[in-house]
Amino acid sequence: MNDFPRKQAIGGIVLAAGCSARMGGTKQLLPYKGNPLLQHVLDLVRCINFSQRVLVLGHAASEIRRRSRMDGFTIRYNPSYEQGQSTSVRSGIQALDPEIQGAIFFLGDQPLVGQHTVRALIQAYEQTQAPIVVPVYKTKRGNPVFFHRSLFAEILSVSGDTGPRALLAKYAHCLIRVEVEDPGVVQDVDTWEDYRRLP
Repeated sequence: MNDFPRKQAIGGIVLAAGCSARMGGTKQLLPYKGNPLLQHVLDLVRCINFSQRVLVLGHAASEIRRRSRMDGFTIRYNPSYEQGQSTSVRSGIQALDPEIQGAIFFLGDQPLVGQHTVRALIQAYEQTQAPIVVPVYKTKRGNPVFFHRSLFAEILSVSGDTGPRALLAKYAHCLIRVEVEDPGVVQDVDTWEDYRRLP
């Protein structure tokens, strides 16, 4: 079920193109509570009243499409996914409609993020108009992160595997940190140990 209307058009972008090199497989499809890992992220984004939802795929895209429910998403294939996360961020931004004023970037391997956290990020942006909004759990910065459209051109110029993280330091003076009681914002699945640690 979608939530309250948005004051501005905001997009949700799911980055799920990585090749899971450290895990030797397609981590997006690892089973977790009856569904693939990625499906939990897609279901979260679908529950939020975004003006547009974008899913960026790369590694094993055909298999992921067969095994995931992705209705309501604009699907973008990133052929350059091996060159780092920045290429997927770029693909996601380029898929956004012109009226989108900002977007929240979700990682496809973070199945534990709560709806309340996403709504808190959106509310913080709408109240402050900050160009960047990040969740913080017990002093540790996490994901997903909101970026305003005014930063998209700069994000598009970033290369490598850092994604838009470099901008967090540059704009530290004007970003908003939202304290959340949600450990999911700092729990992603990069290793088998991470996967086994999921509750």
